[in-house]
Amino acid sequence: MRGRIAWLACLPLLLACVPGAGMRVQPVLGGAVKVAAPGGYCIDPTGVMQGDDSALVLIGRCTGGPGTPQARAILTAAVAAAGSGMDIAANGPALAAYFGSDQGRAALSHSGRAAAVTVQQAAVAGDAFVMRVTDTSPNPDSPAEAASWRAVLGVAGHLVTLTVTGTQAAPLSATSGRALLDGFVAATRAANR
Repeated sequence: MRGRIAWLACLPLLLACVPGAGMRVQPVLGGAVKVAAPGGYCIDPTGVMQGDDSALVLIGRCTGGPGTPQARAILTAAVAAAGSGMDIAANGPALAAYFGSDQGRAALSHSGRAAAVTVQQAAVAGDAFVMRVTDTSPNPDSPAEAASWRAVLGVAGHLVTLTVTGTQAAPLSATSGRALLDGFVAATRAANR
C-alpha cells in the first residue's frame, strides 16, 4: 500500500480539491484508528486504501465550504499494524538516530535511496516525532514538491505517520507546512480521544 503504485492510483485526488463539504474523519482498521483532516481539508472515500493490518488515507482541500481558501497541499496518513505504536517521547533519541541513518533515510525515500533524502529537522514535539525532510528522488508522476513535514505518533497501539507536502506548482513555506502538520496532528489526536 505504499510506494509508487499507491501514489499513482490516487493522483486524481491529489491534483484536485475534494468536492463538497467532504468527510473530516475516516475510521480505519475496523475503527481502531480515526484519521482526521485539519480545518479546510477533507477526506475523499476513494482515497482510502486498507489492507489487513495497515491503511493509507489521502486528504485534499475542501471545496464549496465557507472560510478562507486553504493552501494547495497533499496530506497523507499511514497507519501501521496493531502493536506498532510506541512512546514517542521516550523513544525520541532512538527515532532521531534511526532517521539520520542510511537505513532510516532510505525508508523515507520514494526511491529507497538514502542519498536522496536530507533530514533538515527532527525532534520530539509533545507526543509526536516531527521531521522536515527533502527527498530529491526522481518522481515524475507526482505533483508533490521535494520537501515535506512528517509526524510520527502512537495512536491506540498503532504507529501513525502524518505527512504534509506542498505541490510543485504551489510549494509550502517551512512555517506554513509546519503549522498545517501541527493542525493535522491535533485533529487526529482529538478524533481518537
